[in-house]
Amino acid sequence: MESSVRKISAVDELVNIITDKIHAGEFLIHHRFPPQKQMATDYGVGVSTVREAMSKLTTLGYLSAKQGVGTIVENINPVGMLPERGKYVFLTSSKVFHFVEIRLCLERFALRLAAREITDEQLATLEAHIAQQKMAYAKDDFSLFANLDKAFHKEIFHISRNPILIQFFEIIKNEYFIFIEEITSVESVMHSAISYHGHIIQALRNRDPLAAEKILFEHLWEALKLSDSIYVQNRLEELFEYELKLL
Repeated sequence: MESSVRKISAVDELVNIITDKIHAGEFLIHHRFPPQKQMATDYGVGVSTVREAMSKLTTLGYLSAKQGVGTIVENINPVGMLPERGKYVFLTSSKVFHFVEIRLCLERFALRLAAREITDEQLATLEAHIAQQKMAYAKDDFSLFANLDKAFHKEIFHISRNPILIQFFEIIKNEYFIFIEEITSVESVMHSAISYHGHIIQALRNRDPLAAEKILFEHLWEALKLSDSIYVQNRLEELFEYELKLL
């Protein structure tokens, strides 16, 4: 039998498990999804839980009902909803400000949920990312450091256990990762990122979402001070000063 889900929020947890398996290729695209009774047995939940989870997954676009065939796993690619762009086109000075607003909106909410939902195992995973980042920093491996930074922030969203929030992250993931690559290409940002990530983990361990949010704001502001655009610096300074007053 597959690892059982927790009874509390069993539907949402099952949704997360299934979406992770779809992204990992364990449920094949355009193939039939397993029967409800089989899923209930595999994951140790009731058929009604499976049915509700499948309904949510259908709403999200991961599953679809085909007459005469059954339930099919769909090829959901939220990033494909966005127009094609060159690698760094999105991060022009006129758009960075608006992207930061969206990132703060999504990630601060992810941190709030993560502070409530995080487990000891997930804390250990985040700490492992930091340990690896320290090694990448010591070796001046900017590419590995950026990939580990991406993994850290992606993990925060998945810890939130909110499938809609995770899908929003998937929609902007490409730009999100380009943004990370840009700001972590500076050595001083790499060094500070390790420290800020450690403080975020401590806030999550303490179940303190407001502290985690404040650290996120300080982390981004510290990195974005290095922007070459005076326009971006001035707008972001206004944004961060305003938002920090609310925390």
